[in-house]
Formats: sequence, C-alpha cells, structure tokens
Amino acid sequence: MLSQTGQQPTNFDAAILPLGVLSRYSNAMSQVIRSRRDARNCERELWHQLCLCILSTVTRAESVAACVQNLDKIGILDRLARSPAQVSVRGLHHELAEHNSACRFPRQKAERLKGAALFFYGGGEALTVLGFLRRFPASIDARRALVEHVPGLGMKEASHFLRNIGHGADLAVIDVHVRRFLAEAGAVDRAITLSSSSGSYCVMEEVLLTIAFRTGLELGALDLAIWSFMREK
Repeated sequence: MLSQTGQQPTNFDAAILPLGVLSRYSNAMSQVIRSRRDARNCERELWHQLCLCILSTVTRAESVAACVQNLDKIGILDRLARSPAQVSVRGLHHELAEHNSACRFPRQKAERLKGAALFFYGGGEALTVLGFLRRFPASIDARRALVEHVPGLGMKEASHFLRNIGHGADLAVIDVHVRRFLAEAGAVDRAITLSSSSGSYCVMEEVLLTIAFRTGLELGALDLAIWSFMREK
C-alpha cells in the first residue's frame, strides 16, 4: 500500500497493538459514536469547533475545551463570526491570556483566530465555514484546503476538526502521543515521526489505516485509543 506521498509505509507489520491500546478501544469507539451522534453541522457549531482546533496546538484537550467554553460564555466567538473587523487581536489576546493555563501562546492564537474569522466572515471568497466545506466533498481535499487557507491549522488540527464534525472518518489525528507510539512500535522510522511535513503525516496516516484494516478496528477509535494509552503511559 502506497501513502499519499507515493512512498511505501515503513515497517507497518512491526506495529503490534499492545493490550493497553486494545483495552481502551471500546471506550474510544463509544466516544466516536457519541461524537457522530451529537455532531451538528450548523454554521455556529462549525465555527466553534474550528476555533477549538485552532487553540488546541500544544495544549491539553481539557484545557482547550475550558478555554473555548469561556470564550463562548463572553460571546467573543460569536462577535468574531458576526463582525470580525470589530474584534481586535489585542482583545482576543487579553481574554486568552486571562486563562493562560488553558491556552498556551495566547498572542499567536489570538492572531490565528482573527485571521480565520476574516477569511470565513470578512466578506471574502469563502463566506462561511459551511460554504467553504461544501466545495470539498472528499475529506482529504477539505483537509488540504483548510491547511492551505486557515491560519493555525496544520494536518493534525484540520483532521481533528473534520473528524469532530463527522466529515473525516478516513483521516487520522496524529499528535505527539500517537507519533511516539508509532516510533516505539517500529511502525514508522523515527525521523518521519519527528517531521512536521505534510508528507510525513500522510505516511503515518497510511500506517494507521493499514493497522486498522488488518485488525478490523475503526481508524477514528484506534488513534484515540492509542492517544489515551500513550498519554497515561
């Protein structure tokens, strides 16, 4: 099986799922099913999910959720979508910095939130998140476009966003924990797991897809179970 980069995944037969991953799979699958059931593809929900993923870089999931909850409570995310030019980066930075334990690099993330709001709601070509996504029926194309156009969205964050809204069952969410698992299992060369390139991400994703196929597990629950296992390891 070739990756999206045209390269053969490295040593994917070496990846043997440990009991710690398998024991967490059922709970992970339940979370995936619940997420799909609760997904609401209205514009407001899409925008809030996008903001969550923009803020998620190098920040714990629980902290990001708390941060988004606070921003939602004070109405700043809705103001960003309604009138992005009227919300200053300084104001966003202030709100994020007030909860710095929940959001690392608040200035950078404030700039990214403002940039994303201007792209989707600033009167340009995109118009809305929903309108943008409708241009890309295939999840892999949607991810590529999101990474290209939305400030702060890398491959992981874009995959996370699409999975959260039920549009990325074939996409893997590969963070530092999943990368470490692939390296320690010998499933992927360590140099690839340390790379931030899109090509390396696609190689790791192909390996996870292969593992999921060969074990009869679902990719979205598999990478979540791996993440949970490695986080507690």
